[in-house]
Amino acid sequence: MDQPPQLREPFAANQTPRKNNCLFGCLGIFIGAPILLAIIGYYVVMHTAAPLRLLANTLNHDKSVKIEGIGGSISKGFTIESIRYTNPAGNVSVLEGLALQWGDLMRMNRNQELVIEKIGLRRAHIFVDTSDKSATSKSTTTTTSTSSGTTTTYSSSGSSMGKLNLFEIKNVDVREVVVESTTGDFKFELAQILMKGFRIKDNQFDLAAFSVGSNFLDLNLEDAQPETIDGNHVPFTRRIVGVLKPEMHKSLTRKIDFTVELGAVAGEMVARARGFNGAVEAVNLGPLGHETITFKDFTPADFLAPDFSGPVSKLSMVIQTPEKAAEAGPRAANLESGSFTLGNTLFTMAPQVLNHDPSKPDEPADPIIATSQRDGLEITATLKQSQEPPF
Repeated sequence: MDQPPQLREPFAANQTPRKNNCLFGCLGIFIGAPILLAIIGYYVVMHTAAPLRLLANTLNHDKSVKIEGIGGSISKGFTIESIRYTNPAGNVSVLEGLALQWGDLMRMNRNQELVIEKIGLRRAHIFVDTSDKSATSKSTTTTTSTSSGTTTTYSSSGSSMGKLNLFEIKNVDVREVVVESTTGDFKFELAQILMKGFRIKDNQFDLAAFSVGSNFLDLNLEDAQPETIDGNHVPFTRRIVGVLKPEMHKSLTRKIDFTVELGAVAGEMVARARGFNGAVEAVNLGPLGHETITFKDFTPADFLAPDFSGPVSKLSMVIQTPEKAAEAGPRAANLESGSFTLGNTLFTMAPQVLNHDPSKPDEPADPIIATSQRDGLEITATLKQSQEPPF
């Protein structure tokens, strides 16, 4: 008997066997998704205000703190419309219009440059706790002491500031700042700080514009002219003109005008400061090896209150540091000449070395010996450096 025909499964000639197409697609998803998320996360963290607002919201949970209007980004800087802080005594400290903006962080890190584009503050009123309780708590801070006083040690091994090729602050605009003690015994009022073009690169310093106005101190930056000092040509380029006001400290009885001239020689700063109506002058010519402090008929009672002027009614003296020797190291200062008046008695100071061991600057200078001839007698006065205020 013939067998019935066998049924066979149809077969398409052009059909190919199935392959696992999911392998590479799944791998792409597992690898690409984290990378994409990382890119998105980096953009959100570095280039949006999201992390700054998150921080502000966290701080706002404290009922004593209120931060409003925060914007900007970590990559470029931030702005804050207002910060309010209420201390336990109920004093409200306020900062308004705060701005801190910097350049490209990646460029700064790559080139070891720190460029601040803007520092701004529209208004601030800050209360500082100066009560006895605060002072007591500060006095209990642990410090490291030596026989000559308190010593604070800073380590720069982990800091990149010492490796910067460029440090620049392009613009500072700070206005209407009041710092007031909670006890009412101190009040500092700053009208403005304006600064443009502060730049340090390759040991070269530059400052285009600078001014400060306050109830304590006024400062203005001006152009200066080169001068000749003791035969040395000094290329001064900038001059700071300032005024110290009696509100700064109870020791001052009148305004004190002063000037500071600045320049550079061989990459080192040179300076000359003058004040007290020209009675006091300090010159430091750096690599030229000339350092001098001069008092010429300086009358402390004309500027200082009786409790701070001391017993000397008039002082004239010249203190000079010898020119740099071939070997490096500190140099002792020399008293070249001098005189002072105690009451109506004039004393003359003989030339002498003020500190025989300049490698120990924390130690008091050697006493100054002065003599006076009066009524056939020789009077000797010994002046010692005091470790107590005011000097």
